[in-house]
Amino acid sequence: MPCQIFTLMCRGTTICHVATSGLCIRRQTVVTEIEGDIDSIPLHSFEFVNFKDLRSRCGNNSLLTDVLGHVVDVREIEGVKKRSRLLEICNASIRDLRGKVVGVTLYRDIASGFFEDMLEKGQGASVVAVFTGMAVDSSSSVCSTTSSEYYLDLEIPEVQEFRANLLIQQGNPVPEKTPAQKLAESWRTIEQLKSLDPEEYDEDTMFLCRVSLIDIDCSSGWCYLGCDTCQKSMYGAPRKYKCGRCTGPQGNISAADVARSRGQFNGTS
Repeated sequence: MPCQIFTLMCRGTTICHVATSGLCIRRQTVVTEIEGDIDSIPLHSFEFVNFKDLRSRCGNNSLLTDVLGHVVDVREIEGVKKRSRLLEICNASIRDLRGKVVGVTLYRDIASGFFEDMLEKGQGASVVAVFTGMAVDSSSSVCSTTSSEYYLDLEIPEVQEFRANLLIQQGNPVPEKTPAQKLAESWRTIEQLKSLDPEEYDEDTMFLCRVSLIDIDCSSGWCYLGCDTCQKSMYGAPRKYKCGRCTGPQGNISAADVARSRGQFNGTS
């Protein structure tokens, strides 16, 4: 959170603030002057969250999140009606150094302020943005709250380090891999999958593994008819099947509606 600047005024022996913040200094408050290099005190303090860790904060309104990234897209201001009121929103996208993109939705004044500041920067500008006090909508999107603030190209060590690494990446662009190359690099053995470090990969990272089916355990209800739409179990009626989750009867059983069983696998590569 950014440090606030307070204006104080004395009323007899009482010191009170005249800023619109939650801090209140009363008669019992002790104020001590700081000696030494006060310029070394940071004006901002953030707890940046890696994009791959956003999933763990999804839906948790008790946690406000700080994110940092390179602005790669800014949409026009839109008006959205919410609770009979028209709200201005601005949708943007930021990208981290690993290439993961997160959507940012800003509301009300912060939306218009961000959009105007980005226009002033210019369309071709390379901007590193800090968004603080954000709520996590999903593993790939955040939105502003009443506590949110944004900062563009802020002079703090985290932004300076990010920009330095970004310039290195932009100066040495990595050629985009073809689908065939991505497929070839995604193959893993079972032993390799067991030894992977989860911290090095996003939660949506996928691998291919070639295995041999050596047994099927059909006991304890592990075998069931599955819906080809949602893969959930189905219950039967005379000449008709209905998925327990999808609406409407499932008239015909397709090739995908087969017994889905728990299996034991043995890696071959």
